[in-house]
Amino acid sequence: MSKPDDSSTPHSRLDRALEEFRQAWLEGERPDPDAFCRGHPKCGAELAERIHEFLYVAEGLDEMADSRKEPSSGGPSAGHEDLSGMTLGDFRIVSIIGRGGMGTVFEAVQISLRRRVALKVLPSHLSLSDLSVQKFHREAEAGGRQSHPGIVAVHAVGEFKGRHFIAQELVPGGRTLSDRIKELGTRSAQPSGHYRKLAGLFVAIAEALEHAHQAGVIHRDIKPSNILLDPEGRPKVTDFGLAKVEDALALSRSGEFAGTPYYMSPEQAMRQRRTIDKRTDIYSLGVTLYETLTLKRPFEGETSLEILKQIIVGAPRDPRKLKPRVPRDLAVICLKAMAKTPEERYQRVAELAADLERYRSGDAILARPTSVGVRAWKFIQRHPVASAAGTVALLAAIAFIAYELLVSLPAIRKERDKAEKGYREIIRLADVKRLSDLKAESERLWPAFPHMEKDLNAWRERAKALGGRLDAHRSALENLGRAEEPSIDGIALEWQYGTLAKLIEGIEGLIDPETGEMESVRARIDIASSIKAATIDRYRSEWASAVTSIGDETLCPQYKGLVFKEQIGFIPLGPDPASGLWEFAHYQTGAPPPRGSDGALAITKESGLVFVLIPGGTFSMGATRPADELPAGSPNVDPHAKDEEGPVHEVTVPPFLLAKFETTQAQWERFTGNNPSYFGPDRIIGGKQHSALHPVECVSWSDCEMLLFRLGLRFPTEAEWEYAIRAGTTTVWFTGDDKRSLDGAANVCDLAWKRAGTQADWPYDDWLDDGYGSHAPVGSFRPNAYGLFDVHGNVMEWCRDNFAPYADTPVDGSAYESQGATTLEKARIYRGGGWDNYTRDCRSAFRDYEVPELKLPTVGIRPAASLR
Repeated sequence: MSKPDDSSTPHSRLDRALEEFRQAWLEGERPDPDAFCRGHPKCGAELAERIHEFLYVAEGLDEMADSRKEPSSGGPSAGHEDLSGMTLGDFRIVSIIGRGGMGTVFEAVQISLRRRVALKVLPSHLSLSDLSVQKFHREAEAGGRQSHPGIVAVHAVGEFKGRHFIAQELVPGGRTLSDRIKELGTRSAQPSGHYRKLAGLFVAIAEALEHAHQAGVIHRDIKPSNILLDPEGRPKVTDFGLAKVEDALALSRSGEFAGTPYYMSPEQAMRQRRTIDKRTDIYSLGVTLYETLTLKRPFEGETSLEILKQIIVGAPRDPRKLKPRVPRDLAVICLKAMAKTPEERYQRVAELAADLERYRSGDAILARPTSVGVRAWKFIQRHPVASAAGTVALLAAIAFIAYELLVSLPAIRKERDKAEKGYREIIRLADVKRLSDLKAESERLWPAFPHMEKDLNAWRERAKALGGRLDAHRSALENLGRAEEPSIDGIALEWQYGTLAKLIEGIEGLIDPETGEMESVRARIDIASSIKAATIDRYRSEWASAVTSIGDETLCPQYKGLVFKEQIGFIPLGPDPASGLWEFAHYQTGAPPPRGSDGALAITKESGLVFVLIPGGTFSMGATRPADELPAGSPNVDPHAKDEEGPVHEVTVPPFLLAKFETTQAQWERFTGNNPSYFGPDRIIGGKQHSALHPVECVSWSDCEMLLFRLGLRFPTEAEWEYAIRAGTTTVWFTGDDKRSLDGAANVCDLAWKRAGTQADWPYDDWLDDGYGSHAPVGSFRPNAYGLFDVHGNVMEWCRDNFAPYADTPVDGSAYESQGATTLEKARIYRGGGWDNYTRDCRSAFRDYEVPELKLPTVGIRPAASLR
């Protein structure tokens, strides 16, 4: 019997199919993996697995390869037609200036204005891709946002008969900083003042970049060839093709490479998209300065992957080791800009420019030299997972390329099995990054609503797949434990062993049936799949009544015919008999409280949050001190008003939901599993036993933000808070202008507080005795006209807003949120006063602020929700 043809075996079929897919991918065809696998049914599930592994490590290599290409002139190349002599709309093309991965640049004449421009035209094959066209237009948007002499101006963007183009400022001469560096390399010595002139050149570049950053644009591809020099030698930053526009919709694929390898920052090399910010441009500018000073790039290699590996784990040589004449201060500035971690670099390009100016003027620079070895070691210490994941991803890609070479050269095809083994071993270590990604994504997959169910299930399947490889990782760890020599690519055995051990520990934690993220996601899936039935379907008649009543001005005049619909996650409780406003229980925080015969809600430890539907309206926000034209008793006139409470201004607030009570300790603990309160249920203050129905406190703004995000809730804005607390009043307190009107309506710093044995010199109200030396159970005092309890005491309540004078805050009811970095700019507002504030600090207009990380036994939270 003859031996069967080897080409018909399952293994050979799999090899051929995988080779076919890889070849197509490398040639730019990008076949759809699912469709490809359906076309090779005999290869089974292993083909999909192998393709998945291939794509995981090779993702982004195509764009990285494109980004390495410097613009070049010459004859036509694939995808880059020579359009010289043609007319595109208002532009007549003269000649080619250069080519790049995302377009050909021509010199052209704008016919209507008779001016010469640089016309960048998207290649025809990329015009068929919606993503490529969107990115091309994003480049135009990024350039068009800026007007600065150091940035190439964008004149127009358009499309003519399927050809997309960008018309830009034409810089005469067409020289780049890359050309200047090559010229410097031909000189035997540099003229006097050379380094000060270079510093001035980079000051101008930095100032242009600072302008871009202020406009919300991160370049992400700063390099010598993207810095044009006009005939006077003045720089102009160009090519925003990879720019990130901060307030625009992200177009990049997850994990794609952006930037040219030689000039990438470590965070770009590791594809850490969330950490790529303005400091990435600072790093690339530092590399550009390094090359200009030394005429050599800090990291070199035969392949892009070798370069990226050096960027992640290597350290650049001191520029003075390469060029002893480089001034020490310039070397220090350069290395600080190139620090491994963004936190160790200059934080703004303006700071880099300022240090360069100090060098030029002979002043002491602010940067201080740091050992490059120490910087690299600190980087690995601070980012162990990121460092490992980045290195593993690079090694995986290196292994893939090695494997490609082995299987493509017939002379050494017999080595394929050995290469396959190494490839598999390194791909296994790529699970370090998968684990990190899964943990990070788990934190984002909230709230547990139906629209999240698909993503939650997809996460669970990836986690199950990772967990399914746990035994293989354990076996690999045992094999490493028996090994005596380093293995792949010279990586130390100790590093491999430690990384794999941490991976196993992380996967075990991920799939732990009690505390792991996988169990948390399973619970979220259960809620997401059932919450509609539990809160909408089960209460159809109640929702019908709510929708009808709220929309009928004769039944609920306060809502003025509001068009209202069912709110998933809430359960209708009916209108409050006193306020007439509709109230709703929040399903995920506990049971709906029943109403008593008097219509009052019976709150217990098991009760969830209750929300009041606050009607929209316009009100006067803030307070002002009495004056001749505004005597005491006038609307919003308050003898105790502070400067930051004015001026009084009109604000319009749309309808929203606001919690009737402050969040209780029981509610917080039920969802988070802990009770952080200083005055917890075990405390007795002034002879009164605390309970889980007291408000939660010692919760920072940041703590509350995380909880609210997970519940699909939010902070009230400062305007919403004051609007709801005033409930139509314009007096000092909702109870009136006389502080004694607060008796029975608020828990403040009074005689009961004094009896509890607190500070003797603390100001308190000696005319009031509310019976509580600290906070009271929620709902213990009289509510306002909207049925909201404890708005003038008990605990203060965080709001969404950063602190700002009212002149800077919105008037549409939204929050003011600062992008500043100072302590004051980061501070968050809290309102309402608390049990240790006397009545003067519990007024409707009173506002205070603290850093978002602060935890105080006097500050809690009253959640809000937007109408869906």
